[in-house]
Amino acid sequence: MSSLTEVGNFYDPEEAYCAWGYLNANGVRAIIQNEYHLTSAPWMRVALGGYRLLAPIETKPVVKELFAQIDSKSDAGRGESDYFDQNVVKDNLKNRKPNWVWFPVAFLTEVPFVPKRRGGVIG
Repeated sequence: MSSLTEVGNFYDPEEAYCAWGYLNANGVRAIIQNEYHLTSAPWMRVALGGYRLLAPIETKPVVKELFAQIDSKSDAGRGESDYFDQNVVKDNLKNRKPNWVWFPVAFLTEVPFVPKRRGGVIG
């Protein structure tokens, strides 16, 4: 490879590998820097600058075009027809009553636990 330039920076390995695979599938030979360091020490992601996606300098315009295609496709699906209506979710959360059955059970058995929410959106 010729000299490399950074074309992407990710803090999640899944995102880095998806971008790497996308570039390689479209003919751009890319590498991920820090992948082995961050696999063995994931708490160092911010300190090491995350997973850096590197590609040859001459392919940088192609990479920008490929990433722009992804952004345009993801923005096209958004709009008024969202997956769920925000008003319905708000109404469901307003009508929920707290379930306090877990409290005496935890107190009597001396086992501290947090109740698991059922359905709805956790926010």
